[in-house]
Order: sequence, then C-alpha cells, then structure tokens
Amino acid sequence: MKKKKHVLLTAVIVLFVLVALFFTTVNYIADFLWFQEVGYTSVFFTKLVSQLKLGIPAFLICMVLTWVYLRGLKRSYYKKVETVTSSVSEKTINGIALALSAIFSLLTTLTVITTLWF
Repeated sequence: MKKKKHVLLTAVIVLFVLVALFFTTVNYIADFLWFQEVGYTSVFFTKLVSQLKLGIPAFLICMVLTWVYLRGLKRSYYKKVETVTSSVSEKTINGIALALSAIFSLLTTLTVITTLWF
C-alpha cells in the first residue's frame, strides 16, 4: 500500500513539473519569436543570460541556507525532545529536507529573477 502511494505521489510531482516546464517553454518560445519579429534577438538572449547568471547562484545560495536552517531545526528539536522514536530513517528525513529546500529555493528564485529584468 505504501509503495502505491509513493508511486502515485511521484507521478503527480513529475506531471506537475512537466506541465510547468511546458508552459515555461511556451512562454520563452513566444518571447523569442516576438523579439525575433521586431529584430531584437540579442536583447532576448541578453535577458536570458542575465537571468541565468543571477538565478543559478541565487538558487544555490538559497538552497544551501534553507537546508542548513532545516537541519538546525531538526537538531534543536532532537535536543529538546529526549526520546526520538521514529519509523523514518535519518537519511529519509535529510532527503526530504533537501527536497523541500530545493523546491522553496526554486520558487523563490523564479519569482525574484523573472521580475528583476530592467
């Protein structure tokens, strides 16, 4: 039963990511075609490169800081609670923390970088 839930959750996440990538790709293609039509493809590529140059380091920094914060929360929780009995392994908890920090960082970076074009 757990395996079916895990497979279903994974399928939903993959479907969500594919739909998001599809709409993002459609927007970039539409922007590229518009810039090409008006003869400013260099401006489009300058915008794209600028967003990548700012976005990738911002994503990595935000992800690392969020992951460190979540690990600190876990560590302080374990100090406050004297007995920790869990059916979930530490590796799984760390993986979930890493995934949550990556998702949070991606959403934050995309929100900031897409609106930060002057």
